[in-house]
Amino acid sequence: MKTQLALLFTSITALSGCSTTTVERTVKDGVNGAINGILGSTSPSSPVTNTPNQSGNYSVKREKIYILDAKKTSRDYGQTTISKSERNPNDKTRLTIERSFHPRIGNVAFEAYLYEYSPEGWLVKTRTKFDTTFNENITLPAGKYYIKAQTRGVDRKSYATGTITIDPFVTNYITLEFE
Repeated sequence: MKTQLALLFTSITALSGCSTTTVERTVKDGVNGAINGILGSTSPSSPVTNTPNQSGNYSVKREKIYILDAKKTSRDYGQTTISKSERNPNDKTRLTIERSFHPRIGNVAFEAYLYEYSPEGWLVKTRTKFDTTFNENITLPAGKYYIKAQTRGVDRKSYATGTITIDPFVTNYITLEFE
């Protein structure tokens, strides 16, 4: 039945004057949509971005994310937010995990690195490790940081990247939502 509908759709589209590439893309999108609807998402392990190319069609680009490199990603992945700040008894600037989760999995363990911004806006190559195993609560200088995080213990790695601002002399609670 689905095959007959696909052939009928292809025939009608071809008769209406669409190019072969448009027909192929339309059929592939329809088939992939049907598969994703039945089996769930079949996205690759590295983050994918749909971007328009010169002809106005969309193409898929993959971006390799290396959390150990002091380089920003082409866009922010997931969400990184300071959810609240509280005074602590020592009046130290601290960063603590409030929550780390993936919307389709739930709470996840992660490994992350923080890269401080220089006064000129560049990322400083010195990094601070932050994770759910050993460094759930770290003391660091206040300021603006770029965070690169990836999940651990999950079949496919997911990422969260973005800029956060650490307030001085309080405990800053971070929430990471992975993509």
